[in-house]
Amino acid sequence: MREYFYRIDSRGRVIHDGTEISDEGFLNFFFERLRDNDTGLHSDFSFVSPCGNEMNFIKPDLFPIVFSKRSGDRLFYAPGLSVALDLNRMRYSEKLILHPAPIGTFGLLGADLALEFGRDIEPWGPFLSYRVGRSPPAMADSMFVIEPLERSAGTEHLEIIRSDPSVQCFGCGGANAAGLALPFIFDPRANTARSWFKPPAWMAGHPSWMHGGFISLLLDEVCAKVLRGLQRKGATVELNVAFRKPVPLGHEIELLAKLETIEGRRIRVQGSILAEGHVRAEAQALFVELLSA
Repeated sequence: MREYFYRIDSRGRVIHDGTEISDEGFLNFFFERLRDNDTGLHSDFSFVSPCGNEMNFIKPDLFPIVFSKRSGDRLFYAPGLSVALDLNRMRYSEKLILHPAPIGTFGLLGADLALEFGRDIEPWGPFLSYRVGRSPPAMADSMFVIEPLERSAGTEHLEIIRSDPSVQCFGCGGANAAGLALPFIFDPRANTARSWFKPPAWMAGHPSWMHGGFISLLLDEVCAKVLRGLQRKGATVELNVAFRKPVPLGHEIELLAKLETIEGRRIRVQGSILAEGHVRAEAQALFVELLSA
């Protein structure tokens, strides 16, 4: 069997003897057959791509799969090979943006794609979020949480409650075209729920401040996520809101809720909205747990 040796660089280019391979048919064939190197030969080459009586040994600079182009909801790693884009499964590692791949678990977003996605990635609590603008532009952006490839100390136990694309809930449902589709983090050690959100202009009461009705909605939503984290279902029967300071529009606010008591079917949760280091609103919420049908 003849042996050939290839390198895949951080831009996804396949290089043999210092020359980039550009033949589209070969690249499709090469990546279709890419697999872990289980031959027992050349262990410093992590992957192989067999071709008849030839064996191509491959050493990637970073990842064997590098996504170089996006077309609609597909990410391409070879001229004719792609995977479906899944924003909920993206990850990051230091300055790298990753996406599930058919080989090597995750693939790397190449420089051009990383720049395209990076424009809409920003900090979200201890993680990152990718914001997708919706039409009409006045509506709130959809947010997709991007976790690190490896959790840092103190965050490994946190649970992400993602927006459910099948639910119509205005606060957290992904099926509601007019809704907020908010994700949350639940901390099972502290029994707290949190989220971060930039209120859009259409939430205004005063021209620069959020309407009190939306403040109440967000407090109800974050308090309810404590029940969700506890694997309980309940209905809000009381929501007492104290408006402490105006909630600014267009600036990040933090939603925070903490379990207070559980007495039979009655669950009490305390919630708050914070901005710029100040508590802007607080709520005492009472839920009654729903009985199973």
